[in-house]
Amino acid sequence: MEKQRNNKKLFNKNDFLRIVLFIILSFCYLIFFFNTKGHLILKADVDGEFHFSRIMSLSNIWQSPVNFHYYNHTGQIVNLMYPWATVYPMYWIIKLTGSIVGGYYTYFLILTFATLEITYQCLKHMKQKNLPSILGAVLYAFAICRTSDIYCRADVGEAVSMTIFPIVLLGIYRLFYLDKPHWKTLVVGMTLLVYTHVLSLIIASVMVGLFTILSIVHRRLDINRFIGLLKATGMSILLGLGFFVPMLQVMTTVKINGPQPYDLYVCALKPIQLWEWSLQNAATTRDLYGAVFLVVIIAILLNIKKIKGFFKDTLIGAAFFTFISTTLFPWGIFQKQFGMLQFPWRFITVATLLLCVTASELMRDYELSHSKKQSKIALFFLVLMIVISHWGVMNDVYKWNGNNNGNDNAVYVKGITKNVSFNGYGDYNPTSASNDDGCISAQKICVDQQWIPVKHKISSNTMSFEFNSDEETTAILPVYAFPGEKLVQNGISQSPQAAQADGATQVNLVDGKNKFEISYGYSILARIAWTISLITFLIFNGNMLYKKYKKQD
Repeated sequence: MEKQRNNKKLFNKNDFLRIVLFIILSFCYLIFFFNTKGHLILKADVDGEFHFSRIMSLSNIWQSPVNFHYYNHTGQIVNLMYPWATVYPMYWIIKLTGSIVGGYYTYFLILTFATLEITYQCLKHMKQKNLPSILGAVLYAFAICRTSDIYCRADVGEAVSMTIFPIVLLGIYRLFYLDKPHWKTLVVGMTLLVYTHVLSLIIASVMVGLFTILSIVHRRLDINRFIGLLKATGMSILLGLGFFVPMLQVMTTVKINGPQPYDLYVCALKPIQLWEWSLQNAATTRDLYGAVFLVVIIAILLNIKKIKGFFKDTLIGAAFFTFISTTLFPWGIFQKQFGMLQFPWRFITVATLLLCVTASELMRDYELSHSKKQSKIALFFLVLMIVISHWGVMNDVYKWNGNNNGNDNAVYVKGITKNVSFNGYGDYNPTSASNDDGCISAQKICVDQQWIPVKHKISSNTMSFEFNSDEETTAILPVYAFPGEKLVQNGISQSPQAAQADGATQVNLVDGKNKFEISYGYSILARIAWTISLITFLIFNGNMLYKKYKKQD
């Protein structure tokens, strides 16, 4: 009994020291940049404006999917097309700090710690030892592709997804590599991705598919694992209905502009580009490896015989995802099916994770053949090398003519609350709005095929208009019509109707004074989907808690 107490005490001490280490490393990673005026800055441009708009528009998300203060006040339905649950905390951090840029940095400071701790815990549950798990976590959190997402592209969804990918990989491990398969961890990871980033969900699904194929090759995919995979898929879909159904309702009701497709083969990396740009060790708008990971790859190749089992499969996975990130893969054949991916180098993110997991096995092999003290010293110098390399990357990430180049809070506030064109120049507008989107964004009303200014008032939940008409006629208000729209004309509720010409709200004017109030709520179908997902969530977690406490008894 006394021995067990001492072991527990030692575990708590090591746990505390690791958490302190990860907090220090989080501050080492997340560097705050200032301009010559001492203002916090971020170089995100139109991508930043787009994502900051959707984050700040979450102020009324529980009442409405639309916030009229943002997206040119046109009633954009972006919050039904982009998952927002995992970035919702950023909104509150921005409110607490009083700064968009300061809140953004603080959020990713916290998320960096979460990435370190989650990756560590996932590696430990993959039966990896303590020091190798720390190394794998640090390698992953400091990966240059993650730095690119946070600092160069402000790609919030992809950056958050990198924190979740290790949970998905742990789910794969527990389903396909344990003697008794467990499928619920995979559900947790995939569901978190559903409410974070759709493209990352697709990338994770490809990873699950790859390991399924590897399990077939290794003859590990028995009936129990297959049923577990089906359960994980079904449960993830049920838990994700709260996002999937409203999104699909919009897509099937209104033809909208999606993100601009690109030629996948042209956007894929040439192998020589991946090598040379990684050697430059610079964070750019593309996902790359960086100098540290080139060293990791070389070390793995030199010790490849020492890597076996699950870790050998992670190496195969890393090679596969690297391969499909380049022009070696025949992307031209799959252009139509995967055009929404835009950039094949997105797969570098999961390849990076798989390389980190593989590299942890090399650290484990070193630890087995050296003393504990030697292993700790080796880990210290490896982590120091990773941090110094990261600082080298960050030294030039915002530099222009010797000064830091980026936008401060005032620039982003102005950019997201005024009439501006975001990335894509019409993303998520109705497709038919292409010819009139400039007039709609300028809050003009179309009467007798003439766009003229209209008196209007904006609040988070409503858009109000006043217009005096000389006759009874039809008009188009500068608010797009999507499912869930509510229209009140002169105090009387009306059925919203979309104008065929541009997808905006068409109304019938009366002779004289016309007062309109437009608001948005969640459709009945969306509320049903939420209810199903919530009930599923309660049953799923309640069942796990019941089994946990029953086991303890």
